Amino acid sequence: MCVGERERVCLSVSVSTCAYVYMQLKDIEDEEQALQRKITQLAMDAARSEAEKSMTKALTVEAAMRQVQDQMREMQSAFAKEVDSSRKREDALQTQLTVAVNENKRLSLAVDDIDRQNKDGEKHRKDLEEAIFYLQDEIIKNKPKPLPPPPEPVDPNAKKKK
Repeated sequence: MCVGERERVCLSVSVSTCAYVYMQLKDIEDEEQALQRKITQLAMDAARSEAEKSMTKALTVEAAMRQVQDQMREMQSAFAKEVDSSRKREDALQTQLTVAVNENKRLSLAVDDIDRQNKDGEKHRKDLEEAIFYLQDEIIKNKPKPLPPPPEPVDPNAKKKK
């Protein structure tokens, strides 16, 4: 073998080895790309699964929130009805209180009038008592003195008999 041939053989072996290595590298690259696609697919599937779980949880939370909101509306409605009912009761009680206060004022005026009439009556009674005592004293003072007994009637015939 000559030197040129040897270089050619070496070159030939090198090209074949390079081609083989290149093919091996290409296969590795293809496998790596396939593995990357598989990893990407798995990551997408995991993300989709997590997203579905999150959506399920979100829908569950949303349904629970709707239920709570419905309950809150019902409670607000019941509270509004109770407040309205309380206002009506308060208005009725206020009206009764006003009537009672007015009746109390009327009765107080009537009691004051009766007290005044009682005082006037008491004063009048005392005046009458004083008048009665005065009149009794006057009657006693001015009591006529007993009249002397009337003279015996003179009988005109009686003189003649004597």
